[in-house]
Amino acid sequence: MQPSAPASQEIECLIIQTLVNEYGIHAQLSRLPGENLNYLALANKDEKYIVKLAADDQSESFVDMEFLVLRQAADKLQDIRLPQIIETKSQNIEACLRFSDSSVKRLRIINFISGALLEDTDISDRIRKNVGSALAQFDRAVSDFDHPAAHRAHRWDLTRAIQHEHILSLLKDASKVHLLSWAFAQYKNINTGKVKQVKWQFVHGDANPENILIDGERVVGLLDFGDSCYNPRISELAICLPYLMMDQRDPVAAATPVIGGYQNVIPLTNLELDLLWPLILGRLATTICVATQRRQLDPDHPNWFVSEDRAWNLLGQLRDMPNPFL
Repeated sequence: MQPSAPASQEIECLIIQTLVNEYGIHAQLSRLPGENLNYLALANKDEKYIVKLAADDQSESFVDMEFLVLRQAADKLQDIRLPQIIETKSQNIEACLRFSDSSVKRLRIINFISGALLEDTDISDRIRKNVGSALAQFDRAVSDFDHPAAHRAHRWDLTRAIQHEHILSLLKDASKVHLLSWAFAQYKNINTGKVKQVKWQFVHGDANPENILIDGERVVGLLDFGDSCYNPRISELAICLPYLMMDQRDPVAAATPVIGGYQNVIPLTNLELDLLWPLILGRLATTICVATQRRQLDPDHPNWFVSEDRAWNLLGQLRDMPNPFL
């Protein structure tokens, strides 16, 4: 029998103790929503920090990558704030939590960035354009960055969306099977030769409205680099766009200013625009498949299925539509 995971009370007590010992920070904790163990730490003088416990797929090398890329990007971006990993008193980027069952978890803290989440905002076309511009500014700032940990395989890697096709067997609704099969078929039509020819680089990899901060109509921050990886540059837009196309009467019209904002900073090639459409469908298929698989694990989880119904609806709107971005 495997030992049970440490209880939340033990985790929080150890985090509080570690913040004092390793960072000199006295704080109160509150759990943040999401699938990972993240906490808001409120310290004296209203100072705020985000405490992150490393997920199972986040190696020490991955955290080193995150530290380095955020530092490089922050040096180059003037108007977009990024989280920064705060070093311990010993100038380490992580500390260890040692539990009573002898298990160990790695902890890092980042500075808290204030701002309104895009998901809580009525999104105008001007905001959409500024989202595209901000993503391009970030991609330009890290266009020459590379790290071994960025070349990793994980479930949200858009170049490996086909890894989820087996989830079709879990669906009971024939119409949904047909719709999702169509999305995978479009994704598999991607010309691998074209993929190899376009620009590849480090990308944020999860620019959804929960990870974008705005002030008025300006984008002022990007959060959560847990899905970042080395990918075709066009994947950045292909991941972001589905979320901004959801719940729209004309999804393509909603995507247009985002693409335009991106192109004002980084012009896209015809090859990239050719790939954008099947990659968008691949992202939608991945979103649906991951949610379907997770539902088998925990159908009552509060945060795993927030985009699932909206992704199905959008996929239905896009079905049989020719590539609109060529």
